[in-house]
Amino acid sequence: TGSALLLPFDLAVAEWFSALRLPLFDPPMVLLTLTGDWPVLIAATVCLSLALMFRGYYSAALHIVVAAAMTFVAVWGLKSATMISRPDLVATPPSSGAFPSGHTAGITVLCMLIANFIARESLHRRRWRTYLLFSTPVILVAISRLYLGVHWFTDVVGGLLLGLTITGLIRASYSRYDEVPL
Repeated sequence: TGSALLLPFDLAVAEWFSALRLPLFDPPMVLLTLTGDWPVLIAATVCLSLALMFRGYYSAALHIVVAAAMTFVAVWGLKSATMISRPDLVATPPSSGAFPSGHTAGITVLCMLIANFIARESLHRRRWRTYLLFSTPVILVAISRLYLGVHWFTDVVGGLLLGLTITGLIRASYSRYDEVPL
């Protein structure tokens, strides 16, 4: 991992998830983790952006595309800059660096932006339901990355925080269009 201070914690979490692994759960976890793959996220971004554009919400579509681009560039930049090695718990770990988890960052940005667009149209006291619903895929992808042993806990937390940061920046930029219902 990147920090000697967090190494014991990362190792303990990795060992705990390794002890939980059962062949029966591997295929569902692989399926969950695939929802955070870049091709899936790009396809979802394109579909969502096109749907928004066809409905005339060009600024929302542009913000979604910019969020996806920011996420890709930030993940790539941080992985290149930190060069933190992945856990050696699997036979062939991915070749890229570990920090941050791109799957977690990508699914966080996509799900939280969708949640935000939907929640802003809801009654204030009911918005938590939308965020809870759209947090579920984020949590499942994060857990799948740990379960499969391809990330350290700090990588997943870093991906989550990066995703939330990008979501916040995009949401702040989009706030000038809050008067336009989606």
